[in-house]
Amino acid sequence: MRTAPNPKFRVGESLEWTKSFTDYSADDYTLTYYFRSALGAGFEKVATASGSDFLVTVLPSETDGMSAGVYQFNGILTATNFERVIDEGSVT
Repeated sequence: MRTAPNPKFRVGESLEWTKSFTDYSADDYTLTYYFRSALGAGFEKVATASGSDFLVTVLPSETDGMSAGVYQFNGILTATNFERVIDEGSVT
């Protein structure tokens, strides 16, 4: 399984990847991915727990309304009194 968003995908396509961190468990933290275009359009997705790892699943219906282009993403890990950008990049 992938460990990062696919760098290129089609509108209406599903995406799925896992993230693992030695210091952060899905039992104790929340991982949310934020995708934004240069125009501010986009979506966010909260990962689910897969053991101690994080599983991110984006359904086709969640990408169906997107416009083609480049989207910047940030993966932000949160817990009580804790927030950290843990992943970032771009997808087309």
